[in-house]
Order: sequence, then structure tokens, then C-alpha cells
Amino acid sequence: MASPSMFYAVLRDRIAALKTGRSEPQGPDRPGYGHGPATAGHTNAEAFQAVCRMLDDRHGRKIPSTPQGTLNRLFSKHLATHQPAWAGNAPELTDENVWVTRETRPKLSFVGLSRRLESGPKISVDGGHPIVIARYRGLDLLLDGNKRCRFWYRHADRGLHDAYVLIVRETGSP
Repeated sequence: MASPSMFYAVLRDRIAALKTGRSEPQGPDRPGYGHGPATAGHTNAEAFQAVCRMLDDRHGRKIPSTPQGTLNRLFSKHLATHQPAWAGNAPELTDENVWVTRETRPKLSFVGLSRRLESGPKISVDGGHPIVIARYRGLDLLLDGNKRCRFWYRHADRGLHDAYVLIVRETGSP
């Protein structure tokens, strides 16, 4: 379940769209289009915790852990898959070394982060919440949203979608 602050952010976006006569905000007028803070009016720590809770709701059922533990488990798993040499000394992700941003891009631009594209689901699995990407040493790792990306690829979906991008800072970097 999404946090109340995320719910209200989505609700504000929907109300703004209705006031302008559009069913959905589009393009640069859409809140969060491009790059920017994950949730306007919230601290990075609050945005980080909201993303951790969202991931824990979707992936934390496998083994008991904390929301931050679920994020770190997913980060380690994907880092070991894509860059095994980096996995041994990967940082633990915290609100102090991760900057949370929100990007809105065409769905097909996220597809390259997915694996096994040929086996995409036949029905939509999009719950409407953003996908989650960790950006570490210039490498983007898709932590949540693989099935959605495969569906978008299979159906050539050209719509827009949001992503939380967790930018991981190296120890000692500003």
C-alpha cells in the first residue's frame, strides 16, 4: 500500500488535471515531468522511506525484513546480476547516501532496463505506481517494474510513466 503522502500527491495531480479539462496531465505540464524531487514539499528522507515502504509492500513478503532491508536486498541482487565485480563492496542504501528523484518518460524508454523481453505478460500488471530504478556508478538498475516493462514492450505502449530514481552517492562524494 502506498503511503498517505504519495496518495495525496497523486490526488493533487488528478484534481489539477480535471481543473484544466484534461483526463490526465500530459507532457511538460504534468507534475514531475522530466527530472525533479520525488515528492514536492517532502524531504528526501520522507521520499526515501516512502519508496522503501512501496518496495516492501510488493517484494517484502518473501522473507521477513524491514522496508529498507527489502530495498537493499533488491539492490544487491540486481547489482550482482549486472555488475558482479561491484557487488562485493556495494554500499548499504540509506536516506543519507541516496537522493530520490522522480522522472516521467515514455514507457518504451524504460524497456532497455528489463530482462527477458520476449516473455512479456499478456495482461497489464501496471498498478499505476512508479517503477523504481537505482542509479549507481552510472548504471541504471531496474529494482521494480520488470513485468510492466515487458508488457509495454510486447504491446508497444507509447504512453508516459513515472519512475523513482534512487541516485546512489559514493562514500565521500558530495
